[in-house]
Amino acid sequence: DAGFINLELSGYSITPEFRWYPGKKEKKQAPNGFYFAPYLRIGDYAFETGFEIDVTNPLTNVVEKKNATTTFSYGGFGGGLMMGSQWIIGKHFSIDWYIIGGHYGSGNMEVEIKSDVLATLPPGSVDYNNLEAELKAISPDAEVHISSDKASVKVPTPYVGIRGGLCLGYA
Repeated sequence: DAGFINLELSGYSITPEFRWYPGKKEKKQAPNGFYFAPYLRIGDYAFETGFEIDVTNPLTNVVEKKNATTTFSYGGFGGGLMMGSQWIIGKHFSIDWYIIGGHYGSGNMEVEIKSDVLATLPPGSVDYNNLEAELKAISPDAEVHISSDKASVKVPTPYVGIRGGLCLGYA
């Protein structure tokens, strides 16, 4: 039985890009027409929640409520190339169509659990070994750390993705 407490989401993503408009420009100059756009992306995201867990005391067989906090986080860096077309309409409007873009990068995913329950799991105990095995099962590349108040697993993660969209502008 677990109840969630205080859900929090935070993060940011920054994507600087350079646009190159190839071809001969007769009527309208850039930023009008077809373009290629190499870009970089850096991002960091986190989701944190507190929750209560029921723990049975092995000496008294009494169920006690214990608090725990779990944080899921991801941070990464990468780059890519996008193709698109932008049209200037009149003096104040634009349409920007991100036709397609692809990117590749790498990052780290981390899951961290904080609870005073971990202090009751001495290294080498069955429960400690079970927790360590479950965390390592997330990925063969997982880096697992367990201390008296925190258990964490960090996994290096490559990522690939596609990018597209439509943007309407007014100036």
